[in-house]
Amino acid sequence: MIQRIQSVYLLIAVIVTLVAVILCVEREKFSDFCGYVVLSSLSVILSVVALFRYAHRKSQMKLISVSIFNLCIAIVMAAVMSCVMSKQATLFNYVYIILLSLAVLFNYMARRSVVRDEMKVRSADRIR
Repeated sequence: MIQRIQSVYLLIAVIVTLVAVILCVEREKFSDFCGYVVLSSLSVILSVVALFRYAHRKSQMKLISVSIFNLCIAIVMAAVMSCVMSKQATLFNYVYIILLSLAVLFNYMARRSVVRDEMKVRSADRIR
């Protein structure tokens, strides 16, 4: 599982997203949870599931795509919250957005690697 490059990318994406979620949970009070924290947590779960679905490349691609979509929505929500509360926007909000952007990048790289694997498998089947 971990010998594949997309597994490494997914693991890095999970770690980066977990750091962002943990920082947000530590900073925010439990009554102030926003939707972007829930979406980020869902993205962590989807990436972990995709990490262990290495034998099923098509479902892995779908899970990674949904994870990217959730992270993009979370980034937009966090950016909107930062703009609305511009006086209260701190460095933490920008760090959170940067961490989620890195997670999107690593998820994209993982999906691209899964697609390449799928293309290699398809081309190998045609040669036979």
